[in-house]
Amino acid sequence: MADSIISGDPFGAVHGTSPYQETTPQDVAKFHSRDDSDTGIQAHHHTIGIRRNQAAAGNHNHDGSSGKKLGEGLALTVSGSRSSGAALASLISQLKLIMELTDNTTP
Repeated sequence: MADSIISGDPFGAVHGTSPYQETTPQDVAKFHSRDDSDTGIQAHHHTIGIRRNQAAAGNHNHDGSSGKKLGEGLALTVSGSRSSGAALASLISQLKLIMELTDNTTP
């Protein structure tokens, strides 16, 4: 049994033997070449990316480069006069549609 790299790590040690220990890297590559990567939410594998059935990277953001823009595809529209404050009220109502937001502004 191999020792853990980190002392006391219950997941780092090898417990028992695997029935697949004789599987070669070439065998693994062969059966993975026909797997269902990114075919749907139930797929066995998901690559990293911004498409619907891909996984998001841990450092993604919502600026459209490494993740969808916040509100993308929702056809959000801000309207009203800037000088009267109606545009700000419209913006707040649109933001509340796509994010948790507490509106403590006064009319």
